[in-house]
Formats: sequence, C-alpha cells, structure tokens
Amino acid sequence: MEDRAFDEFVKRLATGRNRRALLKAAFGLAGAGVIGAELDTGAEAARRGYAGPNIPPKPEPSPGPSCDPNTCYGCNSCVDNVCVGDPTDCYVHDCMASVCDPDGGCSYPFDCRHGSDCCPAHHICDTSTGQCECNPLDKCCNVECSNCLTCLDGACVPDNSLCPDPGACFAMICQPDGSCNEVVDCRTGTLTECCGQSGTCGADGQCSGD
Repeated sequence: MEDRAFDEFVKRLATGRNRRALLKAAFGLAGAGVIGAELDTGAEAARRGYAGPNIPPKPEPSPGPSCDPNTCYGCNSCVDNVCVGDPTDCYVHDCMASVCDPDGGCSYPFDCRHGSDCCPAHHICDTSTGQCECNPLDKCCNVECSNCLTCLDGACVPDNSLCPDPGACFAMICQPDGSCNEVVDCRTGTLTECCGQSGTCGADGQCSGD
C-alpha cells in the first residue's frame, strides 16, 4: 500500500463512524468464514455417511410377571411363563372327559365320546356335545316300560326273561300289567326232580303219569 493511501485509511479509522463500519465489515467477514467452515464440516460428515445425532432406541416394554410354580401345580404347568392346564395329567375314565381345572385339580364330566356303551337303550351319542340323545330311528326312545315289560316298536310287551329265576321245575310268566306269575314247568329241571321216578315231562312243561 502506498504512503498516501495508508494515511487516508488511518484518518478514516480515526473517526467513530468509519471505525464502526470497518468493525462491522470485519466481523461480518469473520462470521461468514465460521459459517462456511461449519457448512463445509457438515457436508464432509454427510459424505462420510453421518446421518445425524445418535438417537437412543425406544425401550422395550418390560415383561409381565413370571409363572410361579408354587401356585401353578397339579395338572397345570408353566409354559412360556403362562400357567396352562394339561388334561393328559388327569386319570382316564370310561364315559367321562378329563378336564384340568384352574386350581390344578381334575374333574370328570359325563362325555359319551369317551366310551363305547355310555348311552342307555334306544339312545345314541351326540358326537358334537358328548351327550346322549334319542335315536330318531328307534320308536322306543323315551318309552318307559315297568317291571317285566319291554318296548317293542314303541309299545310295551311282556318279556319273561325280565322276571326273577324261580328255580328248578318252575317258570315265571310276565303278565301284561308287568307282574311275574310263577308256574310249574318241568322243562326247567331234571325229569326225576320235577316229575318223579315214573313221570314224564310234556312239551307244555307239565308232568304226566306217576
């Protein structure tokens, strides 16, 4: 810088107004340099793969209480921290289902699906419910016959086989009212026992001769 130009610069700097303007200009240049440096630094970081500040991951919810073997017992057991029942730990009974109850005990409700002869006569097993129901093809379902009477095609008829055994030389005949009548019948015992040494037993079960 020439001497004359330098003197002129010093005079302007000596005045307050010019000094403030020069300071503003100087600070402006300095700030621009800092901002530029920051921009350059950010651009360089982006080129290196920096995607921003490190944000901590979202915390996972804490698991619930663990299954307590002290309260989950019997036919129950802890599976994946859950107390679940296992009916296979219960006994097996014909015509009953095995159920594991929440308290660890077993219950056995009727279920005709767990047996072959669970339903009474004239009934069939409903496989959807495990309960017995009337056989729609059987006319005797829900027909009640008393004593020695039995149902046949929806009507009650006598059945001698349902009367008690009277012993040798006698027979029981079922009456239409359901009562059993005892009669002599030599066909139910030995000849000598029922008809004597010289007697004979007829086809009708009656003895003849001495």
